[in-house]
Amino acid sequence: MNPQEPSQPQKARILIADDSHDSRAILSACLEEEGYEVETALDADEALVKGLAHRPDLFLLDVLMPRKDGFQLCRELRSTPVLKQTPIILITGLDSEVDRFKGIEAGCDDFLPKPVQRSELLARVQTLLRLHMYRSQLDERKTFEAVLHHLSDGILVLDTNGRIASLNASAARMLNLNGETARGQNLFDWIYRIFQISVPRRLLDPPSDKSIRFELSRPEQTNIAALFLAINLDVIPLEEGKIAGTVWTVRDVTQNKKEQKLHRTFLSLISHKLRTPIAVISEHASLMQDGLLGDLTDEQKNSVDRVQDQASRLKELVDKILNFTQVDEATWDHAGDAFILLNAIKATVSRVQARYTDKKTEIKYALPDVLYGLGISEMHFGVIIENLVDNAVKFCDKPIAEVTIAYTETSDGQHELSVGDNGTGIPHEEFERVFEEFYQIDQYFTGNIAGVGLGLSQARRLVEKAGGRIWIASELGKGTTFRFTLPVIGTVLSHAA
Repeated sequence: MNPQEPSQPQKARILIADDSHDSRAILSACLEEEGYEVETALDADEALVKGLAHRPDLFLLDVLMPRKDGFQLCRELRSTPVLKQTPIILITGLDSEVDRFKGIEAGCDDFLPKPVQRSELLARVQTLLRLHMYRSQLDERKTFEAVLHHLSDGILVLDTNGRIASLNASAARMLNLNGETARGQNLFDWIYRIFQISVPRRLLDPPSDKSIRFELSRPEQTNIAALFLAINLDVIPLEEGKIAGTVWTVRDVTQNKKEQKLHRTFLSLISHKLRTPIAVISEHASLMQDGLLGDLTDEQKNSVDRVQDQASRLKELVDKILNFTQVDEATWDHAGDAFILLNAIKATVSRVQARYTDKKTEIKYALPDVLYGLGISEMHFGVIIENLVDNAVKFCDKPIAEVTIAYTETSDGQHELSVGDNGTGIPHEEFERVFEEFYQIDQYFTGNIAGVGLGLSQARRLVEKAGGRIWIASELGKGTTFRFTLPVIGTVLSHAA
């Protein structure tokens, strides 16, 4: 057998219909010796019933059976939807052209003359089973291609050199490719001419063994509308860590981007408008606290203190919203920064601890005291860490919030950092939702939890913009660990002094 061909199905099931006990026994013995599963029937009606019950891979039918012959049974099988594709061999002692024509007209696939020779039986059974397998695979492929063609998401398959192996109609439309001539074309050469890519090319070409999420954008031009595409890139793995290529899933998110822009513009406007009255409230509260507007009773002092506390809280929320809306507008340099992880993280943690003076925190570090080149600025890296540590402390219900920040280098040379806590944990069904904007695991959004639910969303946006990914591991009652990766820019530069 050609090694390129699919192998013979193991333990194929064959149904024999013959009114002769001896014939059934001989045929069954020959086939069972070769590893086939055999069902037998005494006549056509029993064969049809057993065929529906057992769904055999092939029928062996004797032509001459009482009440209903093999030709009639063949026609009934071909008119039964679940059995009509099953191969049929007619066993016959008839040798006229008329009888062969009747068999072909009834829908049989092959004939075996009586007396049946073992070698001929096995050869024809094996050939028909293999042909049926090929036909089934072809039908499945056609069905798959039809489904793929009508998907609203674009699908592309690239080889390891970035050449297009296949694509569906949606991918061709969104990427402005000619579906007829695109195969074999280098996708990167094409998209870099018309799109901006949210991650550096070195993360995509040549492909690593990791999945990546990123965006393609085409700026608005005269008579050409803006276009935003979200891409999920998954690798096609082979043995020993090798890959055969990549699969790109492409989704048009232009409308979502427009809505997000309006949403963030509104938030930014409202936040700016709120800053002035908040500042006035805080300033006058300070004057009253200092006694510059007259003496206050103890009750009045308590009231003013509460006003000042809430004004400070409101200012912090407004600042967070403004910071969130400005992340996409900030200058992004994929060249990244070189900085000492331990120093940068400790400085960030200090800011978080100062925010929660009413909570006891214990921070553990498992970080190298080394200068690293990261594909992200030190400022944006600090925002990610701050949001994750803030989340860990904020949602901890234990007397001491224990936070562990660790670093490892992955097998493909990326930086992997983790922020773990000893809090309540996150249910599995919430793993994706916690990254949504304004989402908190606070069923009725009572406001009892500080913040507005933007920190984790912002952290993911920054990680993915740098070409990394972020995910959650959590166990209810034991705590949560957020892990994220960032690309390495160069190598370890030096050890800290």
